[in-house]
Amino acid sequence: MEVDVLQSAALNVPLRGKDNETTDVILRGVVEVFPQTAEMKRLLAKRLELEQQQREEEEERRRLELKEEMERQKREEDLKKLKQQRKKQRDIEERKRMEEEMKNREDDNLSRVLQMCLENETPAETSFSGLAFTQVQIRVLVRDGLAFNRSIVALDLSRAGLTEEDGPSVAQMLKSNKALVALDLEGNHFGLASAKAFRKALEVNDTLRSLNVENCSFTCRGDEQSGVVELAKGLRLNKGLRNLNLRNNQIDDEGGDALIDALSANRTLTQLDVSFNDLSIELLRELHELLNRNQALFIQVKKHEKREREDMRHEEELMRIYLMHVEARRIMVEGAERRRIAREKAYEDRKAMMSRKKKGKGKKKK
Repeated sequence: MEVDVLQSAALNVPLRGKDNETTDVILRGVVEVFPQTAEMKRLLAKRLELEQQQREEEEERRRLELKEEMERQKREEDLKKLKQQRKKQRDIEERKRMEEEMKNREDDNLSRVLQMCLENETPAETSFSGLAFTQVQIRVLVRDGLAFNRSIVALDLSRAGLTEEDGPSVAQMLKSNKALVALDLEGNHFGLASAKAFRKALEVNDTLRSLNVENCSFTCRGDEQSGVVELAKGLRLNKGLRNLNLRNNQIDDEGGDALIDALSANRTLTQLDVSFNDLSIELLRELHELLNRNQALFIQVKKHEKREREDMRHEEELMRIYLMHVEARRIMVEGAERRRIAREKAYEDRKAMMSRKKKGKGKKKK
């Protein structure tokens, strides 16, 4: 019977002796011996075909891996170049912005107002929107003049031409300014980056009571709700804001759901204006119910504070009456003590005078 012999790929290895010398005995690889039949030939051919297919698939896999690795490296290089280009562009814009700011600082009107802000000599209610300031000048005032100002409690920056690059400066000012109570930003052109900055500011600011961001493009004219979602996250942790105006910001139900989630945790906001947006009736009803809950809580707090003030006034009145009695008693005791001392002094004076008279009469008799 004819047979096929298949030998493994292992090398023939000569056997070494006791002293590691080479002998004539050779260890050969394992062989497979099959009978030479048609079925066996077919199986062997199929086996060889499978092995060839596996080798081709392995080569294809390695080729694809190499291609993917080269593409990944190319993407990383392109991304690195893009980041470098963006950084270079940002550096150019930053230098240009700094040059513009330095040039604008030479303006006498800006220098005067900036000095007033730094020295806390500004009016309590200040508006920069009506002044002839450029966007760059307002940015300088916000960043350098208002961060630690203590004299302004209501600031109007409405329709000041502020843009996405100015929003973070305004938000940074809110982080550090502890005197500002009302801020009007209506009609400026902010975006997602500004909304993220305002979120962080609202999370830490607990002195601002009123914020107007009507028509401020936080949704990029309705194309993106992430800006409103970011504001809602900041509102969720805020402890001071009472009034928020979000009119005409193209807020849809996605942004409305974020506001409802924020108000479910926020207990201080009592007024929220979301008119001229794209919210459903159901969402508006839920917002209204949450605001009513906050208003009821606010009224309870105010009533409790009123009772505490009345109790304090009553205690102060009782203390005042008590102190009046104590003072009257002190005056009475001091008066009695002064009269006693006066009587004793009068008695001593009279006694001394009588003694002098007796001595005078004794001298006359002699």
